[in-house]
Amino acid sequence: MAVFDWFKNDLIIVDSQIDNAHFDADILKSKGTKEALKHFLRVADTGIQGIRIQTTIPEANNHQLQSAATLLTIHKAYDDTGHVVREVEIPLTQESTGTQRIVLIALAILNAQLQHQNKTIFFDEFETGLHEEMLVALVAFFNSEQNENQFVITSHQIDLLDQQLRVDQIYFTEKNFRGESDLYSVFDYGDDLSRSDIAFSKRYRKGQFGAVPIIYSDELNKALRL
Repeated sequence: MAVFDWFKNDLIIVDSQIDNAHFDADILKSKGTKEALKHFLRVADTGIQGIRIQTTIPEANNHQLQSAATLLTIHKAYDDTGHVVREVEIPLTQESTGTQRIVLIALAILNAQLQHQNKTIFFDEFETGLHEEMLVALVAFFNSEQNENQFVITSHQIDLLDQQLRVDQIYFTEKNFRGESDLYSVFDYGDDLSRSDIAFSKRYRKGQFGAVPIIYSDELNKALRL
């Protein structure tokens, strides 16, 4: 039973498909949470001034529909002279992929904090739509003392290997001839290859850790030629 409870209550998955349906709108009812999210979005250079929840109530005679919550982002609107004239609201689904990802990542972290921490949060294709500066800042937060959750990220962003990660935090995957993926840690390579004073990304590109796809560019060009 404890295992089922963990999957239900302590596991949060944010994949590469933009979907905010699994976030409870109630997490933004707290003034403190809304202010924290607003501050995060401002310092993340998104241009978003705030978030509002729009709840759609079904008509009284339609018993099959449930109320739905829509996330709206709030932006400043300027006139030709650069003065703010009003605020406009945009559905989160109409924002760029990167902005949507930033909002959902922030909501996942705040959601975990509201539920008293100790969550395991998976980010699939972590770099999707995000600038490298944002990736670096988030990884630094994941490794900070204030973080009490466990984060697991999958990524093809090689430079993240050099972001002050411990060797036991870095894992590679490589497919064998059957198409099965093996998972192994830099820690398993011993002291010679797991030394953190030499850039992991440089050694990875040299093939010292494996897990490098073999791409035959000349043959690829031929294959795409009609």
